[in-house]
Amino acid sequence: MNKKQRENTSKLLYDLVRFALVGIIFVNFVPGKEASWISIMAGLIIAAVAYTLAYHLDSKES
Repeated sequence: MNKKQRENTSKLLYDLVRFALVGIIFVNFVPGKEASWISIMAGLIIAAVAYTLAYHLDSKES
């Protein structure tokens, strides 16, 4: 990957982290609905993996 591709991919992964965390909040913590701990953990794992990949891509030197 060249530098521009790494930058764009890392931005996409950071957005994925943001959407995963917002999705966890809106879907699982709606009043009147019981929280699903399996989906909360899955969302947090997806967010952590995406963040780690984005951070790794951002820190690479060209």
